[in-house]
Amino acid sequence: MFAAAVHCFRLVAAAPVLPLAKPYVFDLQLYLSVFIGLLLLIGLRLLWVSLTRRQSGRAVVHDYKLGQVRISLQAIENLVKKVVYQIPGVKDVRPSVIQTTGGMGLHIRAVVAPDISIPEMSREIQQRVQEYISQTTGITVNDIKIIVDNISTNRPRVE
Repeated sequence: MFAAAVHCFRLVAAAPVLPLAKPYVFDLQLYLSVFIGLLLLIGLRLLWVSLTRRQSGRAVVHDYKLGQVRISLQAIENLVKKVVYQIPGVKDVRPSVIQTTGGMGLHIRAVVAPDISIPEMSREIQQRVQEYISQTTGITVNDIKIIVDNISTNRPRVE
């Protein structure tokens, strides 16, 4: 250790100290590089997990005299699916809960049958979803957007 310190301050000739100190310095640099690399990977993994967390942890909260009631966003999405699948002509539905300035909103992506009126079906979806969510959860939905992703071309099989 003394020899390395002396070498750093150039008090002794560098020839005898250099061959002894070089392998140790290289090993220390290698270990330090591996350690920093592992810390970087762990940090990136934690960042990835925090950014890609699913909305299942988020919820709508009601405060009552006896305590809180939390309804997860996933539960609300499942209630929307239940209502929309009951409407004739709807083949597939993917709801998502959106937080708006006035409260809660819904974006409902749907695949519908080709032989229905899309404006009438959209109004029916909006009306039924708003009534059902209000009755079931006590939550008022301020905005419901219907996005028709596709028109189903699959014909039902006749057996």
